[in-house]
Amino acid sequence: MLTAARFAALGRRWWDLRELNWPVFAIGLLLNVAVSLGVESLKPLFPAATGQMLGIILGIATLPLLLYTVAGLLGDRSASLRTAFTSGWKRVPLLLVLLVAAYVPAFIVHVVLNRFAIGLPLALVAPMLVVDSLVVGLLATLVGTALGRALIAPPRSNDRPAAPAAA
Repeated sequence: MLTAARFAALGRRWWDLRELNWPVFAIGLLLNVAVSLGVESLKPLFPAATGQMLGIILGIATLPLLLYTVAGLLGDRSASLRTAFTSGWKRVPLLLVLLVAAYVPAFIVHVVLNRFAIGLPLALVAPMLVVDSLVVGLLATLVGTALGRALIAPPRSNDRPAAPAAA
């Protein structure tokens, strides 16, 4: 998924790891893991529906952190946590649209393949799981591409260009 994000954003030389902003990437990755582990450890303290809602809310609240991680992956030297949580929100709507457009159709196919595979003979399950593995690879590629495209798209701005001076 991260390779797809890097390729979608950079195109050429996506394989050159020397261009990564390693400190930003590592900090972003560690913070994403810490948030995920924190959410998962809090879920048992609440009723199932509340725990699920908590996960969704914190997932949306930390989307700029995901953009911060990908910025490090793309070698952005200007990336900071402060910038991610202030101006990073301008990129979140595009990210959400791209993720939904990329993720939902492929995820539905993934779920259907898995649900129908339950209880079937191995001769039918094996080819279904092969197709499913391709769908999961496609999912990762689509989500990575959405991340890369959302990060390199020009951020929306409420600033209007200055009116031209009268001659």
